[in-house]
Amino acid sequence: SSRPRFSLSLGWRTAVDGVSPSGQHGAWLRATAGTDGREASIEGSLGLPALLVDPRVQVELVQHRLLAHAGLAWPLGRRLSFALSARGGVVAFSRRTTTVSPFLQPTQHRTTWSALVGADFSLLAWVWVWPGAFRWQVMIGAGADYLPGAPVLGIRDLAEFTAIWPVWSIQPVASLGIQIAF
Repeated sequence: SSRPRFSLSLGWRTAVDGVSPSGQHGAWLRATAGTDGREASIEGSLGLPALLVDPRVQVELVQHRLLAHAGLAWPLGRRLSFALSARGGVVAFSRRTTTVSPFLQPTQHRTTWSALVGADFSLLAWVWVWPGAFRWQVMIGAGADYLPGAPVLGIRDLAEFTAIWPVWSIQPVASLGIQIAF
């Protein structure tokens, strides 16, 4: 049996949500523990606002995530490894609305929540090793998440709701990060 392994990772995530012009971006921090190729992690991410523009209204939309991962990792030689993981957690969608039309009144700042389940794979490459202590790794990952409570943003006038931005419930995700493994 191998000894337990711990790591801290910091990186950048992009989720394609179907409405943000360049996707939802944000920084993430992950703590991982594992042994014998099995890993468990907790991760939090803070997103940056994306501006959604319509002739009548502008919306700043941001995603924040809190996730737990469980996965398997395999060495691919001396300096590379490959990992597959399943994840679950919650996503907070925060939005702030500004009206452009004088005939509309903006709603208050609102945060809605959704569950999240997903899967991803990542490739890790050692870039520097401190003998007997730790190693620095670069990691790149890709996956997809299912968010059953993804919001539909739009305009409500009197009794009718007009959808303008239906956020995708299945979102491709890409990430890039640095990991220090102990």
